[in-house]
Amino acid sequence: MPTEPDDDTGGFADSAAEIATLYGLGAPTGALVPAARGEQGAIWRMETTTGPYAVKVLTVRQRDEDAARDVAFQERAASAATSYDVGRTVRTADGRVLATVGDRQIRVMGWLDMADPDPGVDPALVGQMLAELHAVGDSRTDEVDPWFAAPVGADRWQEYLVSLAAGEAVITPRLEAVAPELVALEELLAAPSELRTCHRDLWADNVRQTSSGRLCVFDWDNCGPANVDHELAMLVWEYGLDDVDRIRTLFETYVDAGGPGRISSPGDFTMIIAQFGHFYEMAVRPFLDLAATDDDRAHGIDRFDEFDSRPLTLDSITQILAVTQGR
Repeated sequence: MPTEPDDDTGGFADSAAEIATLYGLGAPTGALVPAARGEQGAIWRMETTTGPYAVKVLTVRQRDEDAARDVAFQERAASAATSYDVGRTVRTADGRVLATVGDRQIRVMGWLDMADPDPGVDPALVGQMLAELHAVGDSRTDEVDPWFAAPVGADRWQEYLVSLAAGEAVITPRLEAVAPELVALEELLAAPSELRTCHRDLWADNVRQTSSGRLCVFDWDNCGPANVDHELAMLVWEYGLDDVDRIRTLFETYVDAGGPGRISSPGDFTMIIAQFGHFYEMAVRPFLDLAATDDDRAHGIDRFDEFDSRPLTLDSITQILAVTQGR
């Protein structure tokens, strides 16, 4: 979910020469230019004598071994992809994905020119892409991150409402309006099983069209174990846009292309339900944090605006199940 570019209060724009040296990218032809910021980090464009690159400053620091595993999956997906493109990961001179510049952890990818986020892209392209991606996910036995599977919980939602009301937060009535639906959705959560490595962040922000008309999948930082049924359900909601024909096209294209996932029960929506809960939680927290800035709270309101513009609901889940079960 990209937002405004980084304001570069730390002078990061002047780090191009250091980054180019670390990654062996030739000489920079100018300063770094902010391109976008999402929940997981800020993207900067860097031009050098060997071409343009995307430099990502990570909000949440990663371990080298985790980044290496993400990239292994990404490169395996890229080698097998026939219907979509994958940005190339660039390694440092000593073979690492991650580097540190000042107090910022970064990674570098080849630059791809892409369209703006658009969940209205051709759903057949999305279905084909996801089928190919799921085909290369290796079996996993490690624990699924709670972000993708755990509820916020009715008790914590109530605690938030009490605390917000006491502070007279402007978002209190908005959370009061949506909390009952969030609690009802969390009652559908099912423990993920038959885990494979999945991308887990295939929102429209990270699946975009290039000038060739093909999709490009990027932002692989959240790869990890998941149930492919759960990821499929998330994409059918995101790109189906509550339209029966789009839902059917995406799902049937995925199945016909050999995708292993299916959507057969409300529990298959676990990944998207859990994430929506945590997204709302992130939007609430600036209004409970005395150290939060006005910009932090404004960003929280923007999140509420985005979620409220197209909420995940029990009705939308029922609609998707009617299509996928009636195939």
